[in-house]
Amino acid sequence: MEQRPILIFGATGLVGSELLKILDQENMGLSTASIGRSRAHPLAVGMIHHQASPENWPQYIMNSGAKQLVCCLGTTRKKAGSNEEFFKIDHDLILSVISAAKNAGVEHVILISSAQANAEAKNFYLQTKGMVDKKIRAMNFARLDIIRPGLLRGRRENDSRPLEKMAMMISPLFDILLQGKWAKYRSVRAQDVARAMMTLLMAKGGGSHVHENASIMALSQKLTK
Repeated sequence: MEQRPILIFGATGLVGSELLKILDQENMGLSTASIGRSRAHPLAVGMIHHQASPENWPQYIMNSGAKQLVCCLGTTRKKAGSNEEFFKIDHDLILSVISAAKNAGVEHVILISSAQANAEAKNFYLQTKGMVDKKIRAMNFARLDIIRPGLLRGRRENDSRPLEKMAMMISPLFDILLQGKWAKYRSVRAQDVARAMMTLLMAKGGGSHVHENASIMALSQKLTK
């Protein structure tokens, strides 16, 4: 029987590209396919990449027969150019993909969100992330894993973010200060988030799960055992 592929959206981003590297390094026999507007590079061995405009993504999802989907889509307000354009990507586009997945019979979704995501937040970014989380949870997938990292550390290709780079430089100091209930806001390497995702792709059981810093690190470490 042909193995159903795991679909990956946002494979050219910071976390998505790290996930591709891990898929290439770990020989786990997983069938994977990435979908995006631009070519994912480098592709993992045996991975199929489908390059298409977003309006064609739902049909591709429907035809794929996939049962698992990883969503690493996302941008920033600065890169998008306005709140409206940011919302089109981090709300409309993500919900379009996940809704299509639900209609296509996908059972397990892994979604990158953000620490402090809250539909009632005053911050537009966090409010948008929280709205998406809430709407996707209401879709009642057999299993949903929402990953809420703090500041992501890693090298972005062709994406200059000076303020983020500065934050990464001083994050080790702030991470030490973030103790107790504040620990979930610590920075995390994109590689560790991708490793956590890899562990979740092989997880058993169902339900809706939210993974913050401690859970992300624990899941990342499991991949080495």
